[in-house]
Amino acid sequence: MKTMLLLFLFYLSAKVHAQPDSIEIRLKNSTNSIEDILNAVQKQTDYSFIYKTSDIATDREVQLSSGKISLSQLLKEVFPESMFTVDIESHSIIIKRKKGNSSKTELKGTYTVNGYVTSSQTGEALVGATVAIPGTYKGTVTNAYGFYSLTLENTEKQLTASNMGYKSQQVVVVQTEDQTLNIELEEKAITINEIEITAEDNTRALRSVNMNTKRLTALDIKQVPTLAGESDLIKTVQLLPGVSTKGEGATSFNVRGGAAGQNLILLDEATVYNPSHLMGFFSVFNSDAINSLTFYRNDFPANYGSRLSSVLDIQMKEGNMERFSVSGGVGTVSSRLMLEGPLAKDKSSFLITGRRTYADLAFKLSADEYTRKSKLYFYDFNLKTNYKFNDRNRLFLSGYFGQDAIKITPLNYHIFWGNATGTLRWNHIFNSRLFSNTTLIYSNYNYEINFPRATSPVNWEAGVTDLKAKVDFTWYPNSNNTIKFGIQSSFKKLNPGKPFDKNSVFKEVPQANTNLNSFYVSNEQRVLQKLTLSYGLRWNLYHLLAPYEELNFNGNEVTSTQHNQGIVTTKFGLEPRLGLSYLTGKNASLKFNFTRTLQYLHLLSNSATSFSVLDVWYPTNNNIAPASSTNFSMGWFLKFAQNRYRFSSEVYYRKLNNQLEYADHSLLTMNRNVEKLLKPGKGEAYGLELSLEKNSGRLNGAVSYSYSRIFYKIPGINNGKRYPAAHDQPHRITFNGSYQLSRRSSFSANWIYSSGYATTLPVETFVFDKYIVPVYGEKNSDRIPDYHRLDLAFTLKNKEKPNRNWEGSWVFSLYNAYGRLNALTVFVGPQMQDINVVQDPNKIAYQKFSLFSVLPSVTYNFKF
Repeated sequence: MKTMLLLFLFYLSAKVHAQPDSIEIRLKNSTNSIEDILNAVQKQTDYSFIYKTSDIATDREVQLSSGKISLSQLLKEVFPESMFTVDIESHSIIIKRKKGNSSKTELKGTYTVNGYVTSSQTGEALVGATVAIPGTYKGTVTNAYGFYSLTLENTEKQLTASNMGYKSQQVVVVQTEDQTLNIELEEKAITINEIEITAEDNTRALRSVNMNTKRLTALDIKQVPTLAGESDLIKTVQLLPGVSTKGEGATSFNVRGGAAGQNLILLDEATVYNPSHLMGFFSVFNSDAINSLTFYRNDFPANYGSRLSSVLDIQMKEGNMERFSVSGGVGTVSSRLMLEGPLAKDKSSFLITGRRTYADLAFKLSADEYTRKSKLYFYDFNLKTNYKFNDRNRLFLSGYFGQDAIKITPLNYHIFWGNATGTLRWNHIFNSRLFSNTTLIYSNYNYEINFPRATSPVNWEAGVTDLKAKVDFTWYPNSNNTIKFGIQSSFKKLNPGKPFDKNSVFKEVPQANTNLNSFYVSNEQRVLQKLTLSYGLRWNLYHLLAPYEELNFNGNEVTSTQHNQGIVTTKFGLEPRLGLSYLTGKNASLKFNFTRTLQYLHLLSNSATSFSVLDVWYPTNNNIAPASSTNFSMGWFLKFAQNRYRFSSEVYYRKLNNQLEYADHSLLTMNRNVEKLLKPGKGEAYGLELSLEKNSGRLNGAVSYSYSRIFYKIPGINNGKRYPAAHDQPHRITFNGSYQLSRRSSFSANWIYSSGYATTLPVETFVFDKYIVPVYGEKNSDRIPDYHRLDLAFTLKNKEKPNRNWEGSWVFSLYNAYGRLNALTVFVGPQMQDINVVQDPNKIAYQKFSLFSVLPSVTYNFKF
């Protein structure tokens, strides 16, 4: 008995004198009321609590970092130092509330954390990263600049941050008060023997109202095999459901029945008016310079406007803030180089990329003098720098410049075209719930053609220059609402075409200056636990400004009115937005969207294929109304197999007004009276889209099917009867996938099938005065042959060696692997033996023109 008593007294003494750091408290749940926590401490220790009942709301729940926690850590988390003083005297723990502003957070029951989510390797902002509270529906995503804001209850202290391609990170918020919390995510290493499941909040994508939004990273783009081994952002977008294109290797695209000029393409918020290199075979976007892209079909948010069909918002890399690096690649068509690194570590960085083709360099090796002097090339540069003044202010400056040239010396023929953009952007955080972005933007596209040896010598230039200023705000009033509002103003100088030789027989098309002012406001609101609404309105005020020469057409008579000052035309417009998302289960949701969009700038192009640099941008005026589109869409979305697979099914209907059409073979370039050819009318588009994606494991990819129809009804065309548009392609199937063979090697493929686009062919011919005269039937009543193609690519990385800074990889690609001769265009005419060799001039035949069959390529990429 004495021994047991001594042991008991020793145990009691040890317990009494134990320090809070060494005492471990066990709790059944991670979330407990303060009353339950106090009772648990008093039962498991000999400590008691002394406090005023008015100082502590004992029914308040607290979420702890762990169910097993030291007493000292528990006291810090339950009674943060900013709000309470905690004193331990003998067997008592004395809690006192501090006086001051910090007590307001406790009284109101919420606090807000905000900051940037960045890459730990480069310091660059991560767009579309998820920040959420584990096990709840509460969360947010970073905006286009990597910023997030999330309002939490005082009981909520754990966050999960995740992004595709990065390891998810658990974050514990120590103090329940408004604060800045920047989060760095580490890139995932490639694993071969296990399946990695993305840590993205399982409900966030399902709850998103924008059903047609797709985010892609630079890695997604580089995994898709493309023409001549050159990774291409546009070619990747063309694999998405609802997107189609005309012709081989084309850069322009159509979205849900919309014309190519109805897509808004932005590079760091600057408009890119023609995204084509080499007549459309390559896009102007160097994948090395791209951080990510966000693609919207039809139901884009209210902060975007001035287009009807889609928005492709591309973000350039910011430059590595951690270390200097050089990367690039050498391929069969082009070579590229990128330099990036810190100017002041963790404060400023820079990025410079350059790319050039060298087909014209091979010309110099020719024995023919004229060939040696001919040119065929493109080059482009991307530049960006930024400076972080403090946690609240960051400044960005970025730019792009690209040029194409085709010069055939024997014909004394040349075409030059190019884009230039510049963006100055200031991000400012007013407080934990209000973020602003102020931007000044410059965009320019121009082309020049010169055929001095033609029967009527041609010298012509055209283009568009755009200056824009805008201020955008994002306000996070609480965890259930995200409100965006802003104002934008742009001035455009339109040059539909003019000769640069005063003696030219061609006459200048009236030049135009326009101003478009827009104000928008939108809110994404969680109404119920399962229901999310998004609603907004965009208001537009458009002006056509003097000086302007207004053309008037009365039969064959053309007169003009010169406006020397003031406003020539004013147009008002409203663009409402409405969307909802309802969770029909833990892993499924139903979504609906309605949008109305307006477009004041019209792209005129009648190229038989989808690439042309001779496009004409024409303004809305007294004779031409703005185009409009009313869009309805509904979809069902499902995640299954532990979030490894995603299935979506969507239907849509679009009503189009003031769509401009023109008769076949109309001359739109070098035509002063081009406006006379334009005929406005109505359109109707509808379709179904099905998609299945797998985003984790060794095998990743997606397969999709789209059924899409687009019809026009234009007075004066096709006898006023309804007819399919030229870009109508009813059926389209795409597959793209990649398989990680090992840490060093991977295999990727994509396969595309689409119905042939609509065209008009003669129904019969007759001979008149030795000439074959075609007789055409109804407009677009024929189709070119169906299109299908398989592309393959194999990537092999260099062996990894310790302490080696050099990284290298070989990419072997095969474009059109089974050699399908897809028709670029079709025609009826004298039977041809070759593209320019007539086999029988008296025999009429249906013929097609194809560009190439199998096209292999090799590219070596490096980084150090």
